Amino acid sequence: MTLPPPLTLTFWFQPLPPPFLPMFEVAILVVFAALVIAGIIVAVIRLRPKTDKLAKELLRRIATVLVVIGLSGLLLYSFTYERISYFSMRVWWAVLFGVFVAWLVPIVRFATKDIPTARKEVAEREKFEKWLPKKKK
Repeated sequence: MTLPPPLTLTFWFQPLPPPFLPMFEVAILVVFAALVIAGIIVAVIRLRPKTDKLAKELLRRIATVLVVIGLSGLLLYSFTYERISYFSMRVWWAVLFGVFVAWLVPIVRFATKDIPTARKEVAEREKFEKWLPKKKK
C-alpha cells in the first residue's frame, strides 16, 4: 500500500523539494502579501482617537500577528522560489501554519474572555465611583 505524498516523510523533509505549481505560487504570494497589507491597515485603524484602550490592544495584537506571519510567509516563499536547500523544505510551511494557529489562540481568548470581563469591571467601577467625592477643580 502506498501513501499519498502529503502523508510521507520524504514529502515534508526533502531538502530540495520540487517547485510549487504556478497557480499555487501566485496564490501563496497573494495570500501572504494580503496578510501584510491587512496588518498595516489594522495598525492604522488602531491609531484612531475614538478607539478604547482594550480595542487598541486587541488591534495591536492582530496587526502584529498579521505582519509577522505575512513577512515570514513571503520569506519562505522566496526560499522556495530560489530553491534554497533545507530552507525550502515543506515542513517549514507546516511550522509557519502551526505558529500562526498557536499565536491566534491567545488573541481569540483575549477577545472573547478577557475584554468582556475587563469591560464589566470598568462599568462596575464607574458605577461605584460615581458616588464618591471628586476633587475640586
